[in-house]
Amino acid sequence: MRVLFSVFPATAHLYPVVPLAYALQSAGHDVCVATSPDLATEITAVGLKAVPVGESADLGSLLPSVAGPDHLVRLASRLGVDTESLGDADIAKSVRYHLISMIALGHPGASSARPALADLVDFAAAWRPDLVLWDPMVFGASVAARACGAAHARVLWGLDLFARHGDRYADVLNAPGDLGDALPIGAMAPVMRRLGLRYDRELLFGQWSIDLMPPRMRLPGDLRYVPLRRVPYNGPGVFPDWLRQPSQRPRVCLTMGMSMRKYFHDDEALITQLLTAVADLDVEVIATVTADQFGPGFQVPDNVRTVDYVPLDLVMRDCSALIHHGGTGTYAAAVPYEVPQLILPTPMGDHLALSRYVADLGAGLYTARADFSVDVVTKQLTTILAEPSFRAGAAELHRDTMASPSPIELVPVLERLTAEFGGRTVAHR
Repeated sequence: MRVLFSVFPATAHLYPVVPLAYALQSAGHDVCVATSPDLATEITAVGLKAVPVGESADLGSLLPSVAGPDHLVRLASRLGVDTESLGDADIAKSVRYHLISMIALGHPGASSARPALADLVDFAAAWRPDLVLWDPMVFGASVAARACGAAHARVLWGLDLFARHGDRYADVLNAPGDLGDALPIGAMAPVMRRLGLRYDRELLFGQWSIDLMPPRMRLPGDLRYVPLRRVPYNGPGVFPDWLRQPSQRPRVCLTMGMSMRKYFHDDEALITQLLTAVADLDVEVIATVTADQFGPGFQVPDNVRTVDYVPLDLVMRDCSALIHHGGTGTYAAAVPYEVPQLILPTPMGDHLALSRYVADLGAGLYTARADFSVDVVTKQLTTILAEPSFRAGAAELHRDTMASPSPIELVPVLERLTAEFGGRTVAHR
């Protein structure tokens, strides 16, 4: 069968689906990945076929304007969310995700009013995929699937914060009002009208959802979820010479993730304080940070090696601890190697929930940003390195993850579901 992935144009959204794409290809299925032209090089670099849709967009500049406080409050009001609750990280992030998701397929290019969604619908009509697997932040991919009669499902890389507002979101998409004037959502309307479609529950949430998160983290709801073990994939890379020999001291990895670096710039003071926290410890630290992430004139401690990028799965095999921001991709890289985690979650709902999950299983510790200090981080890292119980907790975390089927095991499930749900076609006009 032909399988079309549609992902948000960021490597942090591409990499989670790569193992599943490989499994489908290995089973003999034809696979390609549609997204903004900005990600085409990364897609081909991992050995997959890229389908550029729409025009290149500077997401770094779009995100702050689209997901700013004013739009956040306006959309929250339309979703029936008490604006006072936007102080709650979980609520705020779920609404912000809705805003950001409007960019991926709704943003018209600089030289054209035609949104990426129109290109995706045209490609699907020509290529005729049997199955469309889509990132929850490119919900318009479901429109392309329905237009060509393909079965379709979301691939969830984090908690399903999108589903929490249920069908209210369909009301906003079908009648955006002043939101449509200010946001990229308005550009989708002509495509929907041409196809004679209105958003409904299935277009918003898929015919089913493939869930890469551990089942016990799943939010309550009545949607159909299909679990999938998250196999860490952190991109292609060269095994560096300095990683080929075991460290003489406990090795600690420090990273704030790729997306946080590119789109949501962390305060340089945080990186500086983290490097200060490990300076006097008898550890070897590998920090995936660049010079512009710590203050000018800061002297990197002697026990810290800074690298711009290295695939985390290369580093994790010989690590004693991982310090990170709570991102699901970073968390997942440590799980197969049973590495304890020290998390400083960003003020986003699923990062905090993930931190609590890790801590509850005894696989690590976390500190809210409001409680962060050099002394607290130093003490927590020292505790993790000294207490064998954290390794035992990390092993339990690994067992929890292994309970879900692997990408290879999921392929026949997807074949059956595709046969069950495929064939609902809308005339392509």
